[in-house]
Amino acid sequence: MFIRSIILIIIFLLSNQILAQNLETSIAAGYLATSGNSNNQSSNASFDTLWQQLLWQHNISGSIINSSSENTTKAEAYALEWQSNYSNRNSDSYAFIVISWDQDKFSAYDNQIRQSFGYGKRIKNTNQYQLNAEIGLGARQAKINNELCSCEEKTEQDEGIIRVSGNFNWLISETTELQQSVAVEGGSNNTYFEATTSLDVNIINNIGLILSYTLKNNSDVPITRKKTDTYTSISLEYTF
Repeated sequence: MFIRSIILIIIFLLSNQILAQNLETSIAAGYLATSGNSNNQSSNASFDTLWQQLLWQHNISGSIINSSSENTTKAEAYALEWQSNYSNRNSDSYAFIVISWDQDKFSAYDNQIRQSFGYGKRIKNTNQYQLNAEIGLGARQAKINNELCSCEEKTEQDEGIIRVSGNFNWLISETTELQQSVAVEGGSNNTYFEATTSLDVNIINNIGLILSYTLKNNSDVPITRKKTDTYTSISLEYTF
């Protein structure tokens, strides 16, 4: 049901791109090394679309990770996120709503769905530097991997959350950009933390090389699972 709702949202937003301004889409694919609950070498692919409509700014992003050994799939991870920001023209403040879905075989949680809304602030916004901070409230529905739990254990967690996040972009040169994003979602059962650092280097025209490092942490996991997973990737990106 959730995936169907997200698909309908994407179709609705994309169908109105005729009115959009500053539309930008990027797709990337490459090599990934993981550590934590999976130590395999993997392939990854991702996309990101950003556009504006009147006072709204929309961003849809997604990723796929596949890990295999001797033609046998060892782990898979999927992620999809939609965020919309609303602000008056020339205002540094904005309201946001974000919905995200993760199905992660690397993690102790088979899948997590999170919805939150709140207030954001553009602390720094120049041609070279952009720094945003956000705080909001929401809910999370999570399911622990069934293979890690006995029948007596509760495998589903529904809870309210507080979300604190921020992102920093630094245009180092005309061809190189550093990006950093951090998000913390705290609830009574689990606190989820995710941080990503990436370096985007333009090679030629719309083709770039991305080096990225992502860390994900869940505070409450079964004893058979590690709390932290890391992803180090190198990808080629095409922007249009």
